[in-house]
Amino acid sequence: MKADLTQLLVPLLNDIVAVGLARNFNRLAKLSIQAAAESAMTHDLTAMLLLQLIRQEAERHPADFEDRFAVSHDPTVQPDFRIREVYNHMRHMARKRQKRLMSQPLQQLLEQYAQAEPAVAGTESIALAETEVGHA
Repeated sequence: MKADLTQLLVPLLNDIVAVGLARNFNRLAKLSIQAAAESAMTHDLTAMLLLQLIRQEAERHPADFEDRFAVSHDPTVQPDFRIREVYNHMRHMARKRQKRLMSQPLQQLLEQYAQAEPAVAGTESIALAETEVGHA
């Protein structure tokens, strides 16, 4: 009795595909967990900075510090308008960075995440940010 080659190959191919999917699933799950952890850390740090800013304003202006946080959308209110312009510019820079990161190959992103310490904005990033803020 000769075994049919297709009957032998189908289970083998099923196993190969299943193992490949399992490997990639674990990889994507790990990346998702790392992204969630980074997001949670960023949220905590942002909240901490905001609380410190509120504390500073409360100490400097105890009577009306709540009112000092409102930023108008009216373009005729000059300091508030400039604050919104800087905010929008910084948001635009963050979106550009996000798009750049999303266009990087997966292997390069994995290597960056595997570093022992998180990457800190270097002089190149600082110089770029200063140049872009100067042109806003």
